[in-house]
Amino acid sequence: MNVSGKNGVVLLNASKNSLRQKVRPYLLYIIGIILIASVFSSTYALMPLQALLALIICCLVIYIFVNHAKGKTSASRTVESHTAALEHAHQELEEHYHLLQKMNVDLEASKVKAETANRSKSEFLATMSHELRTPLNAILGYSEIIRGEAIGKISEPRYLEYADDIYQSGDHLLALINDMLDLAKLEAGTVKFEFEPVSPERLCEGIIKMLKHTTDEKGLRIITEINPSLPLILLGDRLRLKQILINLITNAVKFTESGTITIGLDTKEYNDGRSGFILEVIDTGIGIPEQKQENLFERFVQADNELSRSHEGAGLGLAICKELARQMDGEIYVESKLGHGSKFWVHLPLLDVNDMDDQLQSNNMI
Repeated sequence: MNVSGKNGVVLLNASKNSLRQKVRPYLLYIIGIILIASVFSSTYALMPLQALLALIICCLVIYIFVNHAKGKTSASRTVESHTAALEHAHQELEEHYHLLQKMNVDLEASKVKAETANRSKSEFLATMSHELRTPLNAILGYSEIIRGEAIGKISEPRYLEYADDIYQSGDHLLALINDMLDLAKLEAGTVKFEFEPVSPERLCEGIIKMLKHTTDEKGLRIITEINPSLPLILLGDRLRLKQILINLITNAVKFTESGTITIGLDTKEYNDGRSGFILEVIDTGIGIPEQKQENLFERFVQADNELSRSHEGAGLGLAICKELARQMDGEIYVESKLGHGSKFWVHLPLLDVNDMDDQLQSNNMI
């Protein structure tokens, strides 16, 4: 039987049931009248008062039965209406369920494709990085030899300028390659964090020495402010903490023409009561417009296109800082006002050195 035939049978059965429910009260009326007439006719001649009383009682009984039948009919209609609504809802749920199953299959396929593409991208960047680094290091080495006149005095000053240009360009390109590779590794989740005892004071001193030449060229002064309440030894990944600070300080130097750059370390608890500490870098530079701060930590984003043309950089440093902080269960923030400098700070968990082994085991770092 086809679908239309089945629907016809269902409709016919429904019509029969509805007709029965409508006729039933009237049948009860007729049967009651017949009973009353028979009882009344047989008893009235002998006992008129008793016959009248029996008539009243029969009428009440018939009234009660008829109302009961009507109530059952109304309840049946309500039940049928709710049943039909539930069947319709059930059918819609089945359709939505099948649709969600199909969407899940499509989503899973898209996820597999995205993961495959991401792995391919990371492998490509790692390979290209290695291939580019080798010749770049050679170029940087030879240009450094030439501009340092290690192989003899160069009579033409312009040759020294050429060698210096080669070195500066090569160094900038190498930094970009390193940033791209670091970001690719972080996104792929292949960066391993090694927790070890770290001295905040020595960490800052090493970074200041490393960047001293750059800051001296611009006449900038770097100062360090470490809260005495901060433990002398922290538990963290020395390399990653250093990388975050170098990126933030390099940005500060890049966009500060005069004044000071302050490196601050302080304790700060999380809202849930966990111990934490902050690394902050404050500069007296050009500042960042408020409308540009929201997307500042995205990849290849700088505060302004004009700045990206006048200052070297691809806008990857802050994106790397954000991802490093996130993978160490921390967050990075910015506070800046145009023309009044900027403040970047990273909030990280403060771990007890005595719990180093437990922390390493829980993070599979041993």
